[in-house]
Amino acid sequence: MAGSWSAKKKAALLNAEHEQKPDKDNIEKALLDAIFSDDQHIWDGRTSKVWGLNDEIIVVEDIQKKEEILSFIAEIVNSTAEEES
Repeated sequence: MAGSWSAKKKAALLNAEHEQKPDKDNIEKALLDAIFSDDQHIWDGRTSKVWGLNDEIIVVEDIQKKEEILSFIAEIVNSTAEEES
């Protein structure tokens, strides 16, 4: 997210689908290339691309934990947006 965006706009977009560049498949390929010298043994995986506060990749092994993490981040951003209003 751009630093110039208001806290309200950031809160509205947080965890929303990110449908702009970079492409999801390019992010996934870069991540796998960074983790493994040879990633041909990877046969399954799921990648989601959502708006976040930072330019980062978060790896979550358990889908239930992913939902908990996204909810926690959303709470922090929403409280910051309310404080700035």
